[in-house]
Amino acid sequence: MSERAVLVDKLPPVKGADAQAPLRAHDYSPLHTGEAATESRTEVPRPDDVTITGFQRMTYYSFVLDLIVFGLMGCFFLTQAIRRKASVHYGAMVGFGAFLMVLAASFFIAKMRYADFLWGAEDTYNLLVRGICWTILAPFLFFMLSRLIHVAKKDLPVYVVMFGMAAGLFFFIALSNVAGMAQGFQMVFALGSFTCSASLIVMLFFTLGSLPEDDVPEELRRGITTIVLVIACGWFLYPFLNLLSRFLPSSSLYPMLLNLVDLVTVSLIAYGFYQGAGRKAARIMMKPVFNKARIAPSTMSVEEIIEEEEPVVDEDAAYAEEPKEAVGGDDDDQASRPKPKFRRPAKRMKDPEED
Repeated sequence: MSERAVLVDKLPPVKGADAQAPLRAHDYSPLHTGEAATESRTEVPRPDDVTITGFQRMTYYSFVLDLIVFGLMGCFFLTQAIRRKASVHYGAMVGFGAFLMVLAASFFIAKMRYADFLWGAEDTYNLLVRGICWTILAPFLFFMLSRLIHVAKKDLPVYVVMFGMAAGLFFFIALSNVAGMAQGFQMVFALGSFTCSASLIVMLFFTLGSLPEDDVPEELRRGITTIVLVIACGWFLYPFLNLLSRFLPSSSLYPMLLNLVDLVTVSLIAYGFYQGAGRKAARIMMKPVFNKARIAPSTMSVEEIIEEEEPVVDEDAAYAEEPKEAVGGDDDDQASRPKPKFRRPAKRMKDPEED
């Protein structure tokens, strides 16, 4: 069995290409039914007879890779926050560094569980624990990202719903992988994760669509855009792969693929977060798109009123300057001065003495 508190666990040997794999306890899958499945559960191999495939070994080391990368990134953010406290968003940097360290710890536990699975201590390895971990970590990640955004109190419910959608995405994935649950309920929960993912993507793009066009530092704009696009695209693969596992069960393929998804998405999110939090600049003021659409008509009406009043202001200035031009000076000076931009009063043309 695997030894605890070590970076790399001891694994069973890789079987040869021509060797016949012995019967193992974790070859059983909850989706298998019938007499063959019952026999596979009853015949438990001895530890000396257990072998694994090369792909299973690669899957295990993908856990170790994510553990190392996330741990190093967490140390980087914490170090930068301490060394450059005066020039960075200190709270945001420390919070994101703590998130990365907790994520690395979850992969430390996950790689030990997968090693136990390879030794036959567990019947199967699914996405239950991963879904539970991300159910807790996803809202915390969104909270850290919100530190870069100034949210008005009236808009807080919208962002709270967004946090709930992020947690619900992974919560339904965890429920769909509970052992012993009927396959029909597993399908319902798997589709529920799709619903949360689609709602989250729509809300994220609405938020990105309301990104101010002016007065936003380029680094902060690039960072927020990167984060939104990565979460929208990367986290959509979670419900897709989870649903696919209902039809094509595999205890090694999906952990490998999702380890790669986590590695790419979290690394890009870290890059975008550093772009925004690496410099102490003003936070972005973002509002949901439907709020902007609601105030647009009043803004347009104010602009129209201002445009209509501008010519009137010029005429008042011309009237105000007339007495100063008429006082004193030669006739030549008065003739050279610009004429007021208005017509003479009509009563001077109808003066009876001139008749």
